[in-house]
Amino acid sequence: MRLDKWVWSVCLIKNRTLSTALCRQGKVLVNGDEGKAAKMIKTGDIIEVKGNLYRKVRVIKFAAKPIKKELAPIDYYEDLTPDEEELSDIFDPHARVNNKFRDFKYKRKKDGRVSKKDKRARNKLKN
Repeated sequence: MRLDKWVWSVCLIKNRTLSTALCRQGKVLVNGDEGKAAKMIKTGDIIEVKGNLYRKVRVIKFAAKPIKKELAPIDYYEDLTPDEEELSDIFDPHARVNNKFRDFKYKRKKDGRVSKKDKRARNKLKN
């Protein structure tokens, strides 16, 4: 299975575009080596993800489609992430990751336009 697809399907990274971007930036390692997005992984491989959070996992099983976040650590990977004391030597958790795939919610500007929902409600009242 492709590295970027597996990392996304077990919810280590939020979306597949971001997982591909992190692979291109060299922030996803497979068995200590830089992992390309299309690299084929197998069970037993150790994967390190250095995104906003540092995660180190061992692949147990493959997921054909995205699974629930709660089931992933039980069935699909074994978490090998070190404790916070050991983690500070490897990765600075307070460092900012500069990427264009930041998580934010789009807020609609109040510019006076009527939304589709408002139009439907208005038309329903008229009829």
